[in-house]
Amino acid sequence: MTVSHTAAPAAASAPAAASTATPTAEALASHLRSAVSVLVRTTRTVDRLPPIPAATLDLLDVRGPMTTADLAASRGVRHQTMAATVKDLTDAGYITAVPDPADARKKNLTLTPSGKNMIETDRAHRVAVLATAVEQSLDTDERQVLATALALIDRLAAAIPSVVPSTVPSAIPAAIPSAIPSAVPVSPPTGIVRRGRESRAPHPRT
Repeated sequence: MTVSHTAAPAAASAPAAASTATPTAEALASHLRSAVSVLVRTTRTVDRLPPIPAATLDLLDVRGPMTTADLAASRGVRHQTMAATVKDLTDAGYITAVPDPADARKKNLTLTPSGKNMIETDRAHRVAVLATAVEQSLDTDERQVLATALALIDRLAAAIPSVVPSTVPSAIPAAIPSAIPSAVPVSPPTGIVRRGRESRAPHPRT
């Protein structure tokens, strides 16, 4: 008697590998903040101005004429700290004081042509560094991915003002240990003093 053997059914194919889990908003935010911080620090290594004077010129260029008090408030530093920076920039010929048309007692600070040229030159140097890095590190497809990512980052930046009031703690510690690295060793133009860390005004205790 011949016994027929029925072939066993083929084993079910192994399930497809689980797709990579979508990162949480917190994880994405942490990585983005870190990446942007590194990007800013590394591109600023080609700046001719130290960080504090450069940031001051940038504020005046973006926002227009401002008082020393306005600059100090925008940077979150003490008035005397900003006054010293303003003096350095004035002595170097990068900014000048003009009367406030609405209040003769006030002096508004504005960029001189030399100051405008200085900040635009530093920006151009940063762009050149980034462009070279893109050319050397990313292929065509990756550049397209980067372009898409930049559009998303622009959307995030536009959304931040609307979410800040609901996410910032009501009480901020008056003293936070500093972990700010020392200034990048780039020789500043004549007349600009490379100062240490900004002296930030302490937040009121609650």
